[in-house]
Amino acid sequence: MGCLTVGKKLLVCDLDGTLLNSEERITAYTQDVLLRAKRAGMLICFASGRNEQLMNVYCSQIGNCDYIISDNGALVRCGPGGEVIRASVMPQHINAAIMNHLFRNDIKFAQYSKDMIYWTPGNIRIERRFRFYEALSREMGCPLILKKEIVNMQPGRGYPGILKTVAYEENDLKIREIIRFTQNYPELRCEATGYGQTGLFNVSVSKKTALIQVIRHAGVCVDRVYVFGDYENDLSMFECAKNRIAMANAVPSLKEKADFVTRSNDENGVAYYIENFLL
Repeated sequence: MGCLTVGKKLLVCDLDGTLLNSEERITAYTQDVLLRAKRAGMLICFASGRNEQLMNVYCSQIGNCDYIISDNGALVRCGPGGEVIRASVMPQHINAAIMNHLFRNDIKFAQYSKDMIYWTPGNIRIERRFRFYEALSREMGCPLILKKEIVNMQPGRGYPGILKTVAYEENDLKIREIIRFTQNYPELRCEATGYGQTGLFNVSVSKKTALIQVIRHAGVCVDRVYVFGDYENDLSMFECAKNRIAMANAVPSLKEKADFVTRSNDENGVAYYIENFLL
Protein backbone atom coordinates (compact mmCIF):
# COMPACT_ATOMS: atom_id res chain seq x y z
CA MET A 1 0.00 0.00 0.00
CA GLY A 2 1.63 3.24 -1.13
CA CYS A 3 1.89 6.26 1.15
CA LEU A 4 1.04 9.16 -1.14
CA THR A 5 0.30 11.60 1.68
CA VAL A 6 3.09 10.56 3.99
CA GLY A 7 2.69 13.41 6.47
CA LYS A 8 -1.08 13.06 6.80
CA LYS A 9 -2.75 11.52 9.80
CA LEU A 10 -6.12 9.79 9.40
CA LEU A 11 -8.39 9.91 12.45
CA VAL A 12 -11.14 7.27 12.35
CA CYS A 13 -13.91 7.75 14.90
CA ASP A 14 -16.80 5.49 15.72
CA LEU A 15 -19.85 7.54 16.78
CA ASP A 16 -22.13 5.96 19.40
CA GLY A 17 -20.28 5.37 22.65
CA THR A 18 -17.11 6.92 21.21
CA LEU A 19 -17.30 10.38 19.67
CA LEU A 20 -20.86 11.03 20.86
CA ASN A 21 -21.67 11.43 24.53
CA SER A 22 -24.58 9.67 26.24
CA GLU A 23 -26.92 12.36 24.90
CA GLU A 24 -25.80 11.47 21.34
CA ARG A 25 -24.08 14.80 20.85
CA ILE A 26 -20.63 16.05 19.92
CA THR A 27 -19.70 18.46 22.71
CA ALA A 28 -18.46 21.98 21.94
CA TYR A 29 -15.01 21.00 23.22
CA THR A 30 -14.76 17.92 20.99
CA GLN A 31 -16.04 19.92 18.03
CA ASP A 32 -13.33 22.54 18.60
CA VAL A 33 -10.58 19.90 18.83
CA LEU A 34 -11.73 18.18 15.61
CA LEU A 35 -11.83 21.50 13.77
CA ARG A 36 -8.28 22.24 14.97
CA ALA A 37 -7.19 18.79 13.82
CA LYS A 38 -8.61 19.51 10.37
CA ARG A 39 -6.82 22.85 10.21
CA ALA A 40 -3.61 21.01 11.14
CA GLY A 41 -4.06 18.87 8.02
CA MET A 42 -5.46 15.71 9.58
CA LEU A 43 -8.07 13.71 7.70
CA ILE A 44 -11.27 12.87 9.57
CA CYS A 45 -13.30 9.72 8.98
CA PHE A 46 -16.50 8.90 10.83
CA ALA A 47 -17.15 5.14 10.95
CA SER A 48 -20.48 3.94 12.25
CA GLY A 49 -23.08 1.22 12.15
CA ARG A 50 -25.51 4.06 11.48
CA ASN A 51 -26.87 4.81 8.04
CA GLU A 52 -25.31 7.94 6.58
CA GLN A 53 -28.62 9.80 6.84
CA LEU A 54 -28.20 9.44 10.61
CA MET A 55 -24.60 10.69 10.46
CA ASN A 56 -24.84 13.84 8.36
CA VAL A 57 -25.67 16.27 11.15
CA TYR A 58 -22.50 15.26 12.99
CA CYS A 59 -20.43 15.67 9.83
CA SER A 60 -21.80 19.18 9.41
CA GLN A 61 -20.56 20.12 12.90
CA ILE A 62 -16.96 19.89 11.74
CA GLY A 63 -17.49 21.33 8.26
CA ASN A 64 -17.92 17.80 6.86
CA CYS A 65 -15.69 14.74 7.15
CA ASP A 66 -13.14 13.70 4.59
CA TYR A 67 -14.58 10.17 4.63
CA ILE A 68 -17.74 8.48 5.91
CA ILE A 69 -18.02 4.77 6.65
CA SER A 70 -21.69 4.00 7.26
CA ASP A 71 -23.90 0.94 7.71
CA ASN A 72 -21.06 -0.87 9.50
CA GLY A 73 -18.90 -0.58 6.38
CA ALA A 74 -21.43 -1.34 3.64
CA LEU A 75 -21.10 2.20 2.25
CA VAL A 76 -17.91 4.25 2.00
CA ARG A 77 -18.03 7.80 0.72
CA CYS A 78 -15.72 10.79 0.32
CA GLY A 79 -17.59 13.13 2.61
CA PRO A 80 -21.35 13.83 2.60
CA GLY A 81 -22.72 13.68 -0.93
CA GLY A 82 -19.28 12.91 -2.36
CA GLU A 83 -17.88 10.05 -4.43
CA VAL A 84 -19.01 6.56 -3.40
CA ILE A 85 -15.89 4.44 -2.96
CA ARG A 86 -17.67 1.24 -2.00
CA ALA A 87 -21.29 0.05 -1.79
CA SER A 88 -22.03 -3.54 -0.79
CA VAL A 89 -25.74 -4.16 -1.28
CA MET A 90 -27.81 -7.22 -0.48
CA PRO A 91 -29.01 -9.28 -3.48
CA GLN A 92 -32.71 -8.56 -3.78
CA HIS A 93 -33.83 -12.22 -3.49
CA ILE A 94 -31.86 -12.60 -0.26
CA ASN A 95 -33.36 -9.41 1.07
CA ALA A 96 -36.80 -10.85 0.33
CA ALA A 97 -35.89 -13.96 2.34
CA ILE A 98 -34.69 -11.79 5.23
CA MET A 99 -37.93 -9.83 5.26
CA ASN A 100 -40.03 -12.99 5.17
CA HIS A 101 -38.09 -14.55 8.04
CA LEU A 102 -38.36 -11.46 10.25
CA PHE A 103 -42.07 -11.01 9.53
CA ARG A 104 -42.82 -14.68 10.23
CA ASN A 105 -41.06 -14.42 13.59
CA ASP A 106 -42.71 -11.10 14.49
CA ILE A 107 -39.38 -9.27 14.73
CA LYS A 108 -39.35 -5.50 14.27
CA PHE A 109 -36.71 -4.34 11.81
CA ALA A 110 -35.40 -1.52 9.67
CA GLN A 111 -33.62 -1.61 6.32
CA TYR A 112 -31.30 1.00 4.88
CA SER A 113 -30.30 1.90 1.33
CA LYS A 114 -28.22 4.87 0.16
CA ASP A 115 -31.36 6.95 -0.23
CA MET A 116 -34.11 5.48 1.96
CA ILE A 117 -34.90 3.99 5.36
CA TYR A 118 -37.66 1.37 5.56
CA TRP A 119 -39.07 0.28 8.90
CA THR A 120 -41.84 -1.89 10.29
CA PRO A 121 -44.84 -0.18 11.91
CA GLY A 122 -44.84 -0.12 15.68
CA ASN A 123 -41.04 0.00 15.91
CA ILE A 124 -41.08 2.47 18.79
CA ARG A 125 -37.31 2.52 19.28
CA ILE A 126 -36.50 3.60 15.76
CA GLU A 127 -39.41 6.03 15.53
CA ARG A 128 -38.11 7.70 18.69
CA ARG A 129 -34.64 7.83 17.12
CA PHE A 130 -35.99 9.47 13.97
CA ARG A 131 -37.74 12.15 16.02
CA PHE A 132 -34.63 12.75 18.12
CA TYR A 133 -32.36 13.04 15.09
CA GLU A 134 -34.62 15.44 13.20
CA ALA A 135 -34.96 17.60 16.34
CA LEU A 136 -31.17 17.53 16.82
CA SER A 137 -30.62 18.68 13.24
CA ARG A 138 -32.92 21.66 13.86
CA GLU A 139 -31.06 22.43 17.08
CA MET A 140 -27.74 22.33 15.19
CA GLY A 141 -29.06 24.78 12.59
CA CYS A 142 -29.04 22.32 9.68
CA PRO A 143 -32.59 20.91 9.68
CA LEU A 144 -32.89 17.53 7.96
CA ILE A 145 -35.93 15.47 7.09
CA LEU A 146 -35.06 11.78 6.88
CA LYS A 147 -36.09 9.95 3.73
CA LYS A 148 -38.09 7.07 5.16
CA GLU A 149 -41.20 4.99 4.69
CA ILE A 150 -43.01 2.16 6.44
CA VAL A 151 -42.31 -1.32 5.05
CA ASN A 152 -44.92 -2.49 2.56
CA MET A 153 -44.46 -6.25 2.78
CA GLN A 154 -44.82 -8.07 -0.51
CA PRO A 155 -44.09 -11.79 -0.07
CA GLY A 156 -41.33 -13.00 -2.36
CA ARG A 157 -40.01 -9.53 -3.04
CA GLY A 158 -37.44 -7.37 -1.33
CA TYR A 159 -36.37 -3.77 -1.66
CA PRO A 160 -33.42 -3.18 -4.02
CA GLY A 161 -30.15 -1.60 -2.95
CA ILE A 162 -30.36 -2.57 0.73
CA LEU A 163 -27.07 -2.04 2.54
CA LYS A 164 -28.10 -3.21 5.98
CA THR A 165 -30.99 -4.75 7.88
CA VAL A 166 -31.26 -4.21 11.62
CA ALA A 167 -33.40 -6.56 13.71
CA TYR A 168 -34.65 -5.07 16.96
CA GLU A 169 -34.90 -8.10 19.18
CA GLU A 170 -33.65 -8.91 22.68
CA ASN A 171 -35.10 -12.43 22.98
CA ASP A 172 -32.11 -14.82 22.89
CA LEU A 173 -34.11 -17.59 21.20
CA LYS A 174 -35.20 -15.31 18.36
CA ILE A 175 -31.67 -13.96 17.98
CA ARG A 176 -30.36 -17.52 17.65
CA GLU A 177 -33.02 -18.15 15.00
CA ILE A 178 -31.73 -15.13 13.05
CA ILE A 179 -28.19 -16.51 13.24
CA ARG A 180 -29.35 -19.95 12.05
CA PHE A 181 -31.25 -18.32 9.20
CA THR A 182 -28.15 -16.49 7.96
CA GLN A 183 -26.24 -19.77 7.85
CA ASN A 184 -28.46 -20.83 4.93
CA TYR A 185 -27.01 -18.01 2.81
CA PRO A 186 -23.23 -17.89 2.30
CA GLU A 187 -23.63 -14.37 0.85
CA LEU A 188 -25.00 -13.14 4.19
CA ARG A 189 -23.68 -12.62 7.68
CA CYS A 190 -25.01 -11.14 10.90
CA GLU A 191 -23.30 -9.26 13.66
CA ALA A 192 -24.37 -7.75 16.96
CA THR A 193 -24.00 -3.99 16.58
CA GLY A 194 -24.87 -3.08 20.18
CA TYR A 195 -27.88 -1.71 22.03
CA GLY A 196 -30.03 -4.83 21.47
CA GLN A 197 -29.67 -4.77 17.69
CA THR A 198 -28.56 -7.45 15.24
CA GLY A 199 -27.29 -6.34 11.85
CA LEU A 200 -27.51 -8.39 8.64
CA PHE A 201 -25.11 -7.52 5.85
CA ASN A 202 -23.49 -8.72 2.67
CA VAL A 203 -20.79 -11.21 3.74
CA SER A 204 -18.02 -8.87 2.53
CA VAL A 205 -19.11 -6.04 4.83
CA SER A 206 -17.11 -4.97 7.86
CA LYS A 207 -15.60 -1.78 9.18
CA LYS A 208 -12.20 -3.32 8.42
CA THR A 209 -12.82 -3.79 4.69
CA ALA A 210 -14.28 -0.29 4.54
CA LEU A 211 -11.30 1.25 6.34
CA ILE A 212 -8.88 -0.51 4.01
CA GLN A 213 -10.65 1.22 1.12
CA VAL A 214 -10.37 4.59 2.86
CA ILE A 215 -6.66 4.11 3.62
CA ARG A 216 -5.96 3.20 0.00
CA HIS A 217 -8.03 6.08 -1.36
CA ALA A 218 -6.39 8.59 0.98
CA GLY A 219 -2.91 7.18 0.38
CA VAL A 220 -2.10 7.29 4.09
CA CYS A 221 0.41 4.94 5.74
CA VAL A 222 -1.13 2.59 8.30
CA ASP A 223 1.19 3.89 11.01
CA ARG A 224 -0.50 7.28 10.57
CA VAL A 225 -3.99 5.85 11.11
CA TYR A 226 -5.64 6.37 14.51
CA VAL A 227 -8.80 4.37 15.26
CA PHE A 228 -11.14 5.23 18.15
CA GLY A 229 -13.83 2.75 19.22
CA ASP A 230 -15.88 1.26 22.02
CA TYR A 231 -17.64 -1.89 20.80
CA GLU A 232 -16.91 -5.28 19.26
CA ASN A 233 -17.74 -4.13 15.72
CA ASP A 234 -14.76 -1.75 16.02
CA LEU A 235 -12.34 -4.66 16.57
CA SER A 236 -12.00 -5.27 12.85
CA MET A 237 -10.74 -1.69 12.33
CA PHE A 238 -8.05 -2.29 14.95
CA GLU A 239 -6.64 -4.98 12.65
CA CYS A 240 -5.64 -2.46 9.98
CA ALA A 241 -4.38 0.44 12.11
CA LYS A 242 -1.16 0.84 14.08
CA ASN A 243 -2.72 3.24 16.59
CA ARG A 244 -5.70 1.69 18.38
CA ILE A 245 -7.49 3.76 21.01
CA ALA A 246 -10.31 2.35 23.13
CA MET A 247 -12.69 4.43 25.21
CA ALA A 248 -12.79 3.99 29.00
CA ASN A 249 -16.38 2.76 28.49
CA ALA A 250 -15.33 0.23 25.80
CA VAL A 251 -16.04 -3.48 26.03
CA PRO A 252 -13.16 -5.51 27.57
CA SER A 253 -12.32 -7.27 24.28
CA LEU A 254 -11.57 -3.91 22.65
CA LYS A 255 -9.51 -2.63 25.55
CA GLU A 256 -7.38 -5.78 25.38
CA LYS A 257 -6.43 -4.98 21.77
CA ALA A 258 -5.93 -1.26 22.32
CA ASP A 259 -2.60 0.57 22.48
CA PHE A 260 -4.17 3.23 24.67
CA VAL A 261 -7.34 3.55 26.74
CA THR A 262 -8.54 7.14 26.75
CA ARG A 263 -11.25 8.82 28.79
CA SER A 264 -14.89 7.83 28.34
CA ASN A 265 -17.24 9.21 25.69
CA ASP A 266 -18.85 11.37 28.40
CA GLU A 267 -15.42 12.79 29.24
CA ASN A 268 -14.50 13.81 25.67
CA GLY A 269 -12.11 10.88 25.38
CA VAL A 270 -11.47 11.28 21.64
CA ALA A 271 -10.75 14.99 21.96
CA TYR A 272 -8.54 14.38 25.00
CA TYR A 273 -6.33 11.99 23.04
CA ILE A 274 -6.12 14.19 19.94
CA GLU A 275 -5.31 17.35 21.89
CA ASN A 276 -2.72 15.72 24.15
CA PHE A 277 -0.96 13.42 21.68
CA LEU A 278 -1.58 14.64 18.13
CA LEU A 279 -1.91 18.43 18.18
